[in-house]
Amino acid sequence: MNFSSLFNLTLVLVSIVLASSLLARVKHEQPAPLHEMSSEEKLTTFRKIFDRMDSDNNHLVDTGELKSWIDLIHNRTAETAIKFRFSFLDENKDEQISWKEFRSLTFSMNSDDLEPKNYTQEQFRDLEKAFRADRLRFQVADLDQDDSLSVNEFRAFAIPELFPHMHFHMVQETILDLDWDSDGNLSVDEYLSAILQSNDEFPNDVTSREYDFFFSSRDKNGDGKMDKNEVKEWIAPSHFDPHEAEAEYLIREADSDKDSQLSFDEIMKDLNVFLNSGATNFGREIHEEL
Repeated sequence: MNFSSLFNLTLVLVSIVLASSLLARVKHEQPAPLHEMSSEEKLTTFRKIFDRMDSDNNHLVDTGELKSWIDLIHNRTAETAIKFRFSFLDENKDEQISWKEFRSLTFSMNSDDLEPKNYTQEQFRDLEKAFRADRLRFQVADLDQDDSLSVNEFRAFAIPELFPHMHFHMVQETILDLDWDSDGNLSVDEYLSAILQSNDEFPNDVTSREYDFFFSSRDKNGDGKMDKNEVKEWIAPSHFDPHEAEAEYLIREADSDKDSQLSFDEIMKDLNVFLNSGATNFGREIHEEL
């Protein structure tokens, strides 16, 4: 497991702790789990949270207000996870994570020399790939080139999609991970393997839709493959805000009167849309906040 996987796991675990803390501040007491709440308790809790979303107090939540709420939950959760992980990796507590500390605590290695004798061929290949990827990402995030990461530099390492200077490296990482034939580009098959998270046979309807989308939207120059610029627009698009997209999705799903806003009753009527949102990962974070 490389550091990116470890960080994502940490983010999920810390979000659960953070959500309980946030809800406690709303209710001024330790909250009961959702499934243990009475109908009256749920109604009271959801009403307080709705009122926090409704920043202009007009008893409706629009896309901007919902996006701001998702920003709050996601960013606070991510920041807590980053600080938690930073504290763990900063072994000598000097407010810096040296490459030596990172390498030791993430890979249990005392040098950059990989020893294949303790691994199978496949294990060694995966370890080498993860190690080299994290080493390069560390170097790109290390803006002052002192072979250590400050808290701000570590944010860029942990969430590179939010930092433009990390985007080109993200492209390199993606191509390295998915480019089976090592031609420096992504074919439609390589793209599909990433979208569907499998190299086995794909469901026909999903495969067909994503196959068409590859040629209609991803492959912008029509050469049958995704080059570095096209991969950049896929993983870190210039004009796309995932929080706004989540807010638009939730409103579209629950807006029964089609006024592009949500009332408290509309949210309660389609509460599962919020608790089980599959559009992005932020639905899970809203669920934990509730």
